[in-house]
Formats: sequence, structure tokens, C-alpha cells
Amino acid sequence: MTRPGIRHRTAEANKCFKYTRYALGIGKKVFFCAREDYNTDFPRWKAGNPKVHFDIRNYKVTWWNRSNVQPAIVELTDRIKTWLKNI
Repeated sequence: MTRPGIRHRTAEANKCFKYTRYALGIGKKVFFCAREDYNTDFPRWKAGNPKVHFDIRNYKVTWWNRSNVQPAIVELTDRIKTWLKNI
């Protein structure tokens, strides 16, 4: 079984992209999550604010909110359970 990787992308670290690309390149399943105000589609996002790197915009990202993280926990848990059922 391939071990999944969970990558939190809110405060981008330089080497995080390197490790993420490596994990994807060797066939690892990567689950992305980030704070919702880093989402350029988020209504309150403003140009010049931090954002999720364009490289992961084509992947499913679980967005979370500081004031209510529970929905993101449920979503991420469901995504992992679904992946586990299908391997």
C-alpha cells in the first residue's frame, strides 16, 4: 500500500514544494489543505494577499477556517476514508 502524504499549504515553505513534487512523482497520494483566505476564489481574498501556489490549483484542496476548523476535519477525514476504500 502506498502511504499518503498530507500537505498543509497555508504558509508555504521553500522545500515543501520540492517534497510535494517528489511525493507526486513517485506515485504517492497527497492530500492538500490550506486556510480559506489563501484561496483566490474566496470572496474576501484581495490581490497582494498570500495565496495557494498555482501549482496545486488543479488538485483538490481542503480549505479550513480559523474560527471553525471542524468542517475541514470532516472533509479531510472523508477524503482519506474514500481513498483507503479504493486502494
